[in-house]
Amino acid sequence: MSAYKLFRLFRRYLWAFLVIPIALAGSVYFFTRFLDPDFATDTLIYTGLASGSSLDGEGNRMDYQTINNAFDNLINTIEARTTLEEVGIRLLAEHMMLKKPNPAVANERTFERLHKDIPESVFKQLVNYNSVEATVKNIYKYSVIPRNVIGEELLNEKKSFYSVEGINKNLKVSREGTSDMIRMEYVASDPAVVKRSLELMSEIFIRRQKELKSTQSGSVVAYFEKQLQDAFNKLSQSENDLKNFSSQNRIINYYEQTRMFADQDKTITNEIEKARAELEASKAALSQLDQKLNMREDLVLKSDDVRSVRDSLAILNTRLTFFDLQPNPDPVKRQALTQQIKQFEQKARKDIGQLYQINNSTKGIPTKSIFDQWLEYFVSVDRNQARVTVLENIKQGYDSSYQRFAPLGSNLGKLERGISVAEREYLEILHGLSLSKLREQNLLLSSSNLKIIDPPKFPAKPEPSKRIIMIIGAAFLGLILVATWIFAREYFDQSLKSPKRALDEIRLPLVGICPQHRSFRSNMERVEDIAINQCLAKLAAMTGHMLNRPLSILVTSTREHTGKSYFIEKMQNALAALPENQRPQFYFLEIPALLNHPTPSHLIKDADVTIFVADAKERWLPVDRHVVNTYLLNMTHTAGFVLNRVGPDELGEMTGKVD
Repeated sequence: MSAYKLFRLFRRYLWAFLVIPIALAGSVYFFTRFLDPDFATDTLIYTGLASGSSLDGEGNRMDYQTINNAFDNLINTIEARTTLEEVGIRLLAEHMMLKKPNPAVANERTFERLHKDIPESVFKQLVNYNSVEATVKNIYKYSVIPRNVIGEELLNEKKSFYSVEGINKNLKVSREGTSDMIRMEYVASDPAVVKRSLELMSEIFIRRQKELKSTQSGSVVAYFEKQLQDAFNKLSQSENDLKNFSSQNRIINYYEQTRMFADQDKTITNEIEKARAELEASKAALSQLDQKLNMREDLVLKSDDVRSVRDSLAILNTRLTFFDLQPNPDPVKRQALTQQIKQFEQKARKDIGQLYQINNSTKGIPTKSIFDQWLEYFVSVDRNQARVTVLENIKQGYDSSYQRFAPLGSNLGKLERGISVAEREYLEILHGLSLSKLREQNLLLSSSNLKIIDPPKFPAKPEPSKRIIMIIGAAFLGLILVATWIFAREYFDQSLKSPKRALDEIRLPLVGICPQHRSFRSNMERVEDIAINQCLAKLAAMTGHMLNRPLSILVTSTREHTGKSYFIEKMQNALAALPENQRPQFYFLEIPALLNHPTPSHLIKDADVTIFVADAKERWLPVDRHVVNTYLLNMTHTAGFVLNRVGPDELGEMTGKVD
């Protein structure tokens, strides 16, 4: 669209650009004349989320996304319905407890509105002048009763100081740049309400945040504590089972005892083999010496003195054997025992020597060395015999203990594995409990970081009025609405409108146009004269070869009220104004609308030219096109069309600019 057309549109609809914005601005001015002034204040709360410390030393390791999520959680907690609901009810309780207006709590207008909305009977029922908490509880209970005045008039009213929607609409919560601060801003018509609402909001928010963190961590800690107690009981039971098993089976240290049994069994076996070897060697040597000395051993063994000494030696050798098997034998005691054995061995040699002298003649006395050897082997046989007997008895005891001890290993291993599993489980749960408690302390620490840096101040001056902005905005909105309406109308206009569009739709030669008459256009008469003269010129050009005789021109249209008579009148007036020598002999004949009347075939055959008059304000429909095509089938002469009621903005295509 050209700049000229835009200017023409603006000038045509200038009235709308003036009337509608002024009407909207005036309406806003009228309806906002009694608006209360707004008061605003803010408060700043330190959170410590981005730079706060933690017990695990990881307080500064939070990434950007985590910090943003934490601030979103804080802001959502402030704007939560339950938070705002508690703020509204506590504020209402404080206001209901007032017996007269108090500028520090509620001004006179707020006090009057409250007493107008709530009956005195409700005040008496709910207000406890000695306790704010009791009044708050009463309001909570009363607000859930169906169709109660407080719930309907105050707690759910969009513009109320006490409703969630009313508070949320006037509340703005945001993070202060990239710092640890949260700023809360609040606006209301009562300065005391503004200040107290922010104070209540800060207190309730900090308390709810601490409760939330405490509940969040406390449930985890409680879970781990219960699991830890169960794991401890399980571990204690496993340990008691092992203790009872060890006590019943006399086990101190199974693996050490088993190793000790094996080592001692091996040692005793070696000692037995060694003692048996020495015993057999002593017996063999004693037998050989018996033959040499012709010594009757049975006589020696029948001696009471010898038997007594041998019994004593057997006892002492047994003691020595037991003494040597001890882990750390006392050398002093062993020396005394050895000395005692030597004394009895000497006595045995003496007694056996006397027996030998009695039972043998002097001629047969052997040499002293052979007899001493016999005595030595005789004593050795007794010594080793006692040792073998003792060691074999001990080995039998070890064998029976080993046989009893060996099968206990599988059961003991099962119990020990159970203790190991229970212990690992206990340690894992203990570790989880430690981490959960550490996290609990971190959460409590982060909650305790919430501090009010800048408390809300009492706003002494109202905010700059937004009334002017609203009036200007209404006027601007009116301009936008008008412009949108105009451009939408122009864009969606499907009428013939302009000569160019009419040529595309009607598909006949354009004879001319007739402008839409506007009385307040100063030059419209001149424009009409130009348009009619153009029609005469076009018609003369179309019939130039027939101007030597009178010409019959039929004027018709597809619909009624297109301006046929008006066009004929203008054409006749224009012809009359021409000099006679130059005046064409045109005779105009009007035919009724073709859609409503039958086509006069006899008139069509005798006519020289047919002119269809189309209305620029109407759409050219398929039925119009069909009627024209049917008409053209019955004629053999020239046809064209005239576009009537062309708007001033479209006349420029034919007549030039129109002021």
